[in-house]
Amino acid sequence: MKLFYKVLRLFCGLIPHRKTRRQFRKYCSQKGESAVSARHIASAASEVVAKRAAISRAVERIEILALGSSHTNVGFEPTPFGGNAFNLGVVSGDLYTAKHLLEYASKILPKLKHVFLFFSVFSPGLNLAMTRDGWRMVVYSEIFGFPLPENVRGVCADPKFSEKIRKICRSAKPSDSVSEFGYFSARKGSEVFAEERAPYHLRENRRTPNQLHVLDALLDFARERGISVTAVIPPMRKDYRDLLPGSAELFQALNARENLDVANFYDDSDFAFSDFRDPDHLTHGGALKLSRKLSERLHASR
Repeated sequence: MKLFYKVLRLFCGLIPHRKTRRQFRKYCSQKGESAVSARHIASAASEVVAKRAAISRAVERIEILALGSSHTNVGFEPTPFGGNAFNLGVVSGDLYTAKHLLEYASKILPKLKHVFLFFSVFSPGLNLAMTRDGWRMVVYSEIFGFPLPENVRGVCADPKFSEKIRKICRSAKPSDSVSEFGYFSARKGSEVFAEERAPYHLRENRRTPNQLHVLDALLDFARERGISVTAVIPPMRKDYRDLLPGSAELFQALNARENLDVANFYDDSDFAFSDFRDPDHLTHGGALKLSRKLSERLHASR
């Protein structure tokens, strides 16, 4: 069904009347967004439910938390930290999601001391609730109990479909693809070329208005509670990097934040082609390599 509306949208240009053409294009986009299958939603919900269950079983030992998007979800392997770290990264997670997951975690983790906030090329401008994957925001909102952002549109603004998503979440069973420390074992990489993904990420990097005020709110929240934060720029494959500006330009807003510890692995030559499952996601071996580097870095700073 989603493909049907996507194809239908291609024919919008044949409509001569501009206002009608714009309305029809908007209609196709909205219907396509809401055509996500119940099976797909249930699969996503089961992964997140598994993370919630796992973190609830480890509340007395977690001191280190990793937040962010799928780059965190498959890129942070907690085992090198000796059992006191947890991966709370979620697919398509934006800064708003990370902030609310930190608020959730701070309430249940009495020993929480440090956060690794994964910050990717798209992070400055990504607003998940306003994208075609906005249904995921409803999943995270339902499972972790935080409010949806204000002024949402698309799926998030559709009460009927949102309730359908929430109902699926309430009956979701934990996935066995999530480890006891929250690491997600992806079975395969996404079939996508760097030429497809890099332009989309760059658009979010340059989007205005951006979401950096949410980053500042997250940092303030952590600081007030004595939680230190390291912004982690994860490594990317060379074919992806070759299509984008340099690291200094992409992450200038992050580097401009005073007193923020930044661990930049964006073009770290230690990561070979074989460490990536696709242009911007690490394999399990790559995740272990990155996590060992983060563990060594954290211990060296203490």
